[in-house]
This record gives sequence, structure tokens and C-alpha cells, in this order.
Amino acid sequence: MLFPPPPWTHAPIRLYHGTVLSDAEEIVAAGVDIRRGRTRTDFGAGFYTTTLARQAKSWAYQRAQGTRAGQAAVVAFDVDRERFGTLATLPFVRGDFDAEDFWSLVVHCRTGGGRHGFPGRADGMYDAVAGPVAFLCQQRLTIQGVDQISFHTRAAQDVLNSGRRTITWTSNR
Repeated sequence: MLFPPPPWTHAPIRLYHGTVLSDAEEIVAAGVDIRRGRTRTDFGAGFYTTTLARQAKSWAYQRAQGTRAGQAAVVAFDVDRERFGTLATLPFVRGDFDAEDFWSLVVHCRTGGGRHGFPGRADGMYDAVAGPVAFLCQQRLTIQGVDQISFHTRAAQDVLNSGRRTITWTSNR
């Protein structure tokens, strides 16, 4: 049986970020600060989100286990599609073994390469990068069924901070 597709609503894009509760509360109150992002990550230093609530929960649990802050939490961002569309975005659809461009960027960023090399931009960075989550670079394996969207510039930070931010889950709920 075929089901009719839902009507197109042009609704905001819902993105999730897994962290610890104290950081989630700070993000909701004051917004994202991309300067706090860790280096040597898949797409370089920045603020990482996913379209999947379950993936954000996994990230939150991992983060909470590595700190004394303890309680895991997920922040949801409702991002305006038109504002998101104005960002210089580098999308990766595939992360399979033969996706040379994807693996080249991941290895570059994970080994300390600081810039994405966006031509013609003074900061040399894409605003946002989207794609699979790398698992083992040497074997070129990704984590199946998950995604990430990273934000790297002030323009990208402003897009995230312009929408609604809410804590949608904590580990004690």
C-alpha cells in the first residue's frame, strides 16, 4: 500500500547537539560559541550537530562519561531553512571507501589541518560541513545510519543562534 507524501511545509530544520546539562543550559540561554569547538574532529574545530535525536543522545552519554558534570542532555535547534541556505556549505553524501574527497578532508582535519580551504574567503573556511560520521580512518569506515553537520564560522554561529533552542532530553528524564 502506498501512502501519500506529506505536504511540503518549508518548516525549520531540526538539529540536535548532545552534551552535558550545564553546557546545554548555557547554549539555550546564551547561544552557541563556535570558538569552544575541539580540534582534530572529522570536519575541524566547530560546533557539531546531527539530524538524529538518538545520535545526539549517544554523543551526550559519551560526553557525560568523560566529565564530572555527569548529566547528559540534548539541545534541539530549529534552524530557518532560508538562513541555512545562505551559508557556504560543503556537503558529503557518501562516506564509503571510495569517497576520496570525504576521506581526504577527514584525515586533514583529524591530523590538525585547521582550514577547509574555501577559495576566495579570508578565513579559508566553509560555514558548514555535512556528511557521515567517520569511525576508522585507516580502514575508511563510517558509522552507518548517522550524520553530522558542523558549523565553523561566525555566520554559521549566527544562523544557529537565530532560531529556537530547547533542551529536549536529559539523562534523568
